[in-house]
Amino acid sequence: MDTIARLLAQRLSTQFGQQVIVDNRPGANGVIGSTSVYRSPADGYTLLIQTSTFLVTPMLLKNVPYTVEKDFTPISNLGSVPMIMTANPNLPYKNLAEFLSAAKTDSSKFTFSTAALGSPGHLAQEAIKRDAKISIPIVPYKGTGPALADVIGGHVSSTIDALPSSLPHIKSGKLKALAVTSAKRIPQMPEVPTVAESGLPGFEVTSWYGLFAPTGLPAPLAQKIQKEVAIAMKSESVSKALTDQGFVIQGSTPEELASHVKAENVKLGRLVKDAKINIE
Repeated sequence: MDTIARLLAQRLSTQFGQQVIVDNRPGANGVIGSTSVYRSPADGYTLLIQTSTFLVTPMLLKNVPYTVEKDFTPISNLGSVPMIMTANPNLPYKNLAEFLSAAKTDSSKFTFSTAALGSPGHLAQEAIKRDAKISIPIVPYKGTGPALADVIGGHVSSTIDALPSSLPHIKSGKLKALAVTSAKRIPQMPEVPTVAESGLPGFEVTSWYGLFAPTGLPAPLAQKIQKEVAIAMKSESVSKALTDQGFVIQGSTPEELASHVKAENVKLGRLVKDAKINIE
């Protein structure tokens, strides 16, 4: 998210003729940064980039002061990053289909690591467990690095994480790629099947990134910002840097992001309920 924000801010600074500043405010699954934007004036000067976790956090935490659909103005779906399920190279399974077959026989031999409860990778794991009807313990870690490290070290069987953080370890042979969570295979690794191809038809869970403003932003201003953002996302300096990392650029309209948020709220809400996820 920081990479996307900084590339976009640099390009928009040129287009707007004034400095666009990135202000990282991490903590509480994104609630701290999101709340600061929620409480800001709806004048177009304060914007928020968030991932799909943005929708899930209010479902998991009490006392979150906002709801996404009511308290934010959608501007643009910037795009998405496919996630990939990886395993320790010593596991004898070549792909997810073999992994699931073995897990159905005896799931006690398997564990998942996740960078954070409620993260896109965690939700993808819960969706696989639900759809494949298997029970594999999920071990939460404090960040992507430790979650990947314990798979590499053989302490955990598998993990699901965004492509940019996993790809270097796959190329070096420290991780084995089992499946991608996107609807289609990815150009970076066309030989790796999708989860849907591995026995779970219709499966798709990606980490998407949206641009939002506080609620009440006038529609003409939202449309003006979206047009500038679409130009920036398609510029060579931004698009090449992102697509090289597996990012799928969209730059949608405010209406398209609003529709996407509505559909994702239903889909992810059902998954949170089915998996009985609770982080308090």
